[in-house]
Amino acid sequence: MRRLHDIMVRLLSFLLETSMAVLVLDVLLGVVSRYVVGKQVSWTEELACLLLVWSSFFGIALAFNSRSHLGIDLIVNMMQAAPRKTAATIAHLVTLAFTVVAFLYGGCFLLHKAMFVTRNVMPALQIPDAVMYLPIPICGLFILYFEICNFAADLRGTDGKEA
Repeated sequence: MRRLHDIMVRLLSFLLETSMAVLVLDVLLGVVSRYVVGKQVSWTEELACLLLVWSSFFGIALAFNSRSHLGIDLIVNMMQAAPRKTAATIAHLVTLAFTVVAFLYGGCFLLHKAMFVTRNVMPALQIPDAVMYLPIPICGLFILYFEICNFAADLRGTDGKEA
């Protein structure tokens, strides 16, 4: 199980680093072509938007692995041990429910609609705009897995590093 976890983290890290590197090169190409050549390469802006979406979702999933996602834990940290554990359990359950509903169900719904109902194409890249929605359910699966691991580690009273 630990090996699978490490592979998933390495894969997400690689995808995030690669998408960010391509994003930087794409924006640089767009700026150079616009201000040096005088005419911006037509697809650079659309690709930058696409890469920003993908990079954001990869980063969100990785944040769940390291427990560095956004959270308001000021009140929870001031609680005694027993209520803190209850509050943490409720937070995990709400996060799991949100992930299933918003990322998995909602993401699959958007993807299905984009692929089979609207079937729009990104004008400059000439690829289906469904590619823009694809990271929602994909990263939702990663988030779900990482949140289950974090919840299990909290229930065991460990930090989750030895799982």
